[in-house]
Amino acid sequence: MDHFVGIDVSLESCAVCVVNQSGTVAREAKVACEP
Repeated sequence: MDHFVGIDVSLESCAVCVVNQSGTVAREAKVACEP
């Protein structure tokens, strides 16, 4: 079972999305961050 991870980092927040090979979102998370 393959999973793919996307990471989006900005000055105010960090977001992570995990998708399985069929395109279904397995997990999403967004947290505050600071530089």
